[in-house]
Amino acid sequence: MPLPLNMDYSFKATFQCRLDVNGATLGGDGSGGEHSRDPRLRRAGFGLVAIRLNGKDSLFDYLGHAYGSIPGKQTVPRAEATAILHALIYTKGNALYVCDNLGVAKSYWKGSRFQPASNGLLWRAINTARQQRLELGLGFLEVIWMPSHTSFESAINQGYSAEQWIANRFADKLATDAAKAAQVPDDFVQTIRDSTTSNISLLRYLVEVAVGLAPKGCKALHAVKSQTPTLPKEERVRQLAIASGHKLDMDDVCVLCNLRLPLHKSFGLCEVILNMKCVGAVSLWLAGFSFSIPIRAPTLIGLGRLKSMPHIARPLIMGLKLPFAHSAERTAEFAPSV
Repeated sequence: MPLPLNMDYSFKATFQCRLDVNGATLGGDGSGGEHSRDPRLRRAGFGLVAIRLNGKDSLFDYLGHAYGSIPGKQTVPRAEATAILHALIYTKGNALYVCDNLGVAKSYWKGSRFQPASNGLLWRAINTARQQRLELGLGFLEVIWMPSHTSFESAINQGYSAEQWIANRFADKLATDAAKAAQVPDDFVQTIRDSTTSNISLLRYLVEVAVGLAPKGCKALHAVKSQTPTLPKEERVRQLAIASGHKLDMDDVCVLCNLRLPLHKSFGLCEVILNMKCVGAVSLWLAGFSFSIPIRAPTLIGLGRLKSMPHIARPLIMGLKLPFAHSAERTAEFAPSV
């Protein structure tokens, strides 16, 4: 038997060998059971029924049925596909198969060489059984699609026969009973739910701890938007400048270091420029003379590149006292001249 059916799997049937369904209508369906929305607890089942009209007063003959659990991953599409597999393996004759899962029906319509990425092993078994059925002359199984849970009046108005609707309803009832019989015990369900509740509480606690340890200004991934209005970018840049020690005039220019606020730039770039304190006026002592010159902050950062010119940089660096010292040679401070 194909690999997908070698797993934990069981079924019951009213027939022991291939059931003759020539000219009959087969209905197949799948169900996810009581816990269908939870993949951890879901246990699916399939149902298969065969009926045939006897030509007298629109009555039909009941031929047999099968139902049971499904192998592998517990999903409703797998249950629907398992019902088709059983119809191919355990019946013979040309018959009509009613399926209410459009995705499964489309996969079957694409032929025996088509193998979808989802449930590939199960569909390989379906395709193998389909080819063997034809090679052995056991008839062809035609699949049609009917919308699930369709009322009798709606099915008739859409062009389906009463026999097709009855086969689908019987299969639905069998799949529901099979899924109910395959459900996990109630104590296991309660254990899973208690564990989920504990894990959610722990995760919420860890999120609160992480938010408390995060540096100020960091944005949480799921932070609630503040109800207070945010300040314009220009005003936030001015606040950064004041916090860095700049004294701004009416034109947004620092009167100490002549730095003009780049309000037309992005806020992130302004943060980088205003990251260092206002240097004010730089005092240089060179060759015994003391004088002061105002200097812009970006120009001050460029002074560090003088080290690449030793014959010029060393006499200057030894006489400067830089507040952003990155080496032993930059050891003094800039004092703003007032």
